[in-house]
Amino acid sequence: MSDPDSNPGPDSMAEKDHWSIKSRFAHMEFDDLPQMQAIVELAVNSLGCPSAMLTMLEDNQHRVVASFGLVADDVATAKSCASQVADDSQLFIVEDVSSDERFRKNALHDEHSNISFYVGLPLSIDTSGMLGVLSVFDTAPRTLSDSERHGLFNLQLIVNSLLASYEAHRIAQESQDELHITLENMDQGVTVFDADANMILWNQRYIDIFEKSPEDIYKGVSLQKLIEVQDLQNGFEGFDGGYEQMLAELRAGLARGEIVPGGVRLNSGRIISSVHAAMPNGGWVATHSDITERVRAQEKIEHASLHDSLTGLGNRAKFANEFETRIADSSKRVAVMLIDIDEFKQVNDNFGHGAGDAVIVSVADRLMGCVRSDDVVVRLGGDEFAVLLQIDQDCDDEIVISIARKVVNRMREELQYRKSIINFSVSVGCYESSSQTTGLEEILTRADFALYKAKANGRSRFQMFNRKIEEELSRTRRIQTIVRSAESTDNLMLEYQPIVCLDSKQDYGFEALIRWNGDPDDRISPQDIILATEKDGFIGHVGNWVLNKAMQQASKWNEAIHLSVNVSPKQLGMGDFVDHVRRALKHWKFAPERLELEVTETALLQDRASISELHEIKGLGVRIALDDFGTGYSSLTHLQLFPFDKLKIDRSFVDQADTDKLSNAIVRSIVHLADELSIQTVAEGIETNEQLTEMTSIGCTMGQGYLLGRPMSAKQARQRIAAMNLVA
Repeated sequence: MSDPDSNPGPDSMAEKDHWSIKSRFAHMEFDDLPQMQAIVELAVNSLGCPSAMLTMLEDNQHRVVASFGLVADDVATAKSCASQVADDSQLFIVEDVSSDERFRKNALHDEHSNISFYVGLPLSIDTSGMLGVLSVFDTAPRTLSDSERHGLFNLQLIVNSLLASYEAHRIAQESQDELHITLENMDQGVTVFDADANMILWNQRYIDIFEKSPEDIYKGVSLQKLIEVQDLQNGFEGFDGGYEQMLAELRAGLARGEIVPGGVRLNSGRIISSVHAAMPNGGWVATHSDITERVRAQEKIEHASLHDSLTGLGNRAKFANEFETRIADSSKRVAVMLIDIDEFKQVNDNFGHGAGDAVIVSVADRLMGCVRSDDVVVRLGGDEFAVLLQIDQDCDDEIVISIARKVVNRMREELQYRKSIINFSVSVGCYESSSQTTGLEEILTRADFALYKAKANGRSRFQMFNRKIEEELSRTRRIQTIVRSAESTDNLMLEYQPIVCLDSKQDYGFEALIRWNGDPDDRISPQDIILATEKDGFIGHVGNWVLNKAMQQASKWNEAIHLSVNVSPKQLGMGDFVDHVRRALKHWKFAPERLELEVTETALLQDRASISELHEIKGLGVRIALDDFGTGYSSLTHLQLFPFDKLKIDRSFVDQADTDKLSNAIVRSIVHLADELSIQTVAEGIETNEQLTEMTSIGCTMGQGYLLGRPMSAKQARQRIAAMNLVA
């Protein structure tokens, strides 16, 4: 419960305002309002009294702000008199203090005081209540005349007006101070312009952001002047068309009630974003933000999304963007080069991945030195690059051929890497588009097919896409379409060619060979099927079909007969081949030791993941054979990479082994090496008795060829096995 004698404090908003005003005036000093001393002296002179004072209320006590003629003995009585003045008093007069009972009981009254007469004028502004009192004293009792009263009322009005003026000034100053504090603590620069485009307000942040000299910033400076000085001092980019056009566009946008954005980039590199909003007087207020770091961060993100981190070249997305821009130019046609590093895996295997990165960077640098300044060079990924060129419509393909030839020759130069010399080459496929309607994917497909032909023709060369290649591409696409439906239409079949032990002339096993079983007019060869499915990624499905179909048919053979299945390098790169083999063995209850998978050296050139997959498969008990041995880039190296169970000697050596000493010596060396490594050998392509005799005498473990058995159906293979009367 509150004390009834205590000050309860303000209860309403109005009372709070009064308290706030009283509090401010209570702490007012003489220096805050020096006119008050003149008022006190004026009061003394107007009444002919010896003394006067002006007090302000502070905690219900009167504090003297200004005085005249008061002696020490009179101060207590003077305050006692002032304390009797009420808020609603117009004029408080005590003609004889000594005889007034109110003062005899007042603790502040001093009986030794010389004050006998007193008049008090309550001071206030608006409805704030009494803020203080203007008091006038005399040493003898007296009565005021009407004119003297009127004079005091005027004096009261003057003092109240001074107080109101002081309060208004203080409020304005506080508002200005608050505005100043607000502006100076903003992260943004702020400027305010009047209707004539002259600046009337700004903050320090604006000066800092625009890197301006303080002497160039003053009230009333025109926007045009600010822009001219900015351009002279540090320059900027931001608008085209000149000042008048910029200002007209700004005013038009503001007149429509729009928030008008803008921005500049200073020559120092700082980027500033501005927003303009209209004011009622026809001017505008603008805020300016330094967005340099944000823009640079965004630019880094955008740059990273469009560029390769290793080489700094553009990436596939950058290539696509540039293509869309250039294909729209009807006065020119575009050409695309696809560049692929030959045998790149060998660099990583022989020198390490650091060397591989060095080769990638070197290729990028060399490519930039081969092309024209407006050509676009990108790294598509891995060891594959692309060049986008623009050519005049009436020019022939000599420009593309010249650059392609330069690229191939430049890449043949050796690369010094640490203490090693690395030699490498590239193959290039080129396609020129004569139509703006040809899409990027189609252009890349054609360039890629030309690249494939360049590699097939021996690598380290370029190949232009021509009519013959276009016919091959069309045929490949037709085959792809047919083969994709082959599994459901039974257009694929398997034939089996015997693999014979040369010492016993008994069948060791059969190699499964894919064949076209559809319309004979299609004339689709096994090579066509493999090429088509490898190009469109369907090889995984076809390869899995071959594996399962072969196991299904071979499961009906004598268990002593082995099954050999070819594996495409693309199958090993898919990551799920091991699971396919494992599931097929389980599904057909096929003994792992009966299954042999044949891989080419190309499979080993893909990446180390291929080797890892082969190790997993060998761990299942499946045997692994290296096909076409002797024709690869580094055949002997591959024998170190993987413990093969069998080497199949390429038919190019077997074909001449009985007539050519060099071929014979190569075959003998391979067989001897295999014997030392406990690896079986198969001589491929035996078609004559002389070749059979020679391969047997050399010591080949097995043989394969038309002389020993042509490819046959699954039924014929079963009949052949039965006829040999083998015992499991």
